[in-house]
Amino acid sequence: MTHPHAAESKSVDERIAELNVELEAILADKAAKAAEEKEFRAKEDAKKRISFAREIFELQHDQLRLNVEAEFVRKRIKRLELGYAEDDASACGPADGFAL
Repeated sequence: MTHPHAAESKSVDERIAELNVELEAILADKAAKAAEEKEFRAKEDAKKRISFAREIFELQHDQLRLNVEAEFVRKRIKRLELGYAEDDASACGPADGFAL
């Protein structure tokens, strides 16, 4: 007879693997945005009045957003590793409050 939690732990392990893939994709996207920002900065020329401020700002904004997304994925992975259900936010905080 198998342990009743064996199937559950396998699905948790699979979900952690999926989240790690998602995290890698987010970090790769962030690295691509950073490289693109670097290219725009290299193309700027103050003497010729060539500026890419809007593009650089948007890329920085995207990188910050991706940082937040990556942090949320890391926290989801950590919660699963600690044994919390992924959708069980009520277990760690008040029912009417914020729980991360």
